Amino acid sequence: MEDRKAHKRKSSQATYEREKRKRDRILIRLDKGQAEVLDAFCGAAGLSRSAFFRRHLDACIAAARATGPQSGDAPGTAILASEFDELFTSLRGE
Repeated sequence: MEDRKAHKRKSSQATYEREKRKRDRILIRLDKGQAEVLDAFCGAAGLSRSAFFRRHLDACIAAARATGPQSGDAPGTAILASEFDELFTSLRGE
């Protein structure tokens, strides 16, 4: 039994190390209640939270490349902000 736990621990550590080499990990803090809204949207769309953010970040990057740098803002900020506003407003029924 102990060998199995040690093997599982070693395997998990190796998976974590591989993942660290491929991906950046970030922490996003949302206002109270927004996680439920995000989860409801993601569930309806069949996406994980990570997939949701990757999809929108990819769209933001593509838009920034298409339009070039925007003065005063990070590339694509207005596009991404409007998409989030739209998402949370529509899910709250406003």
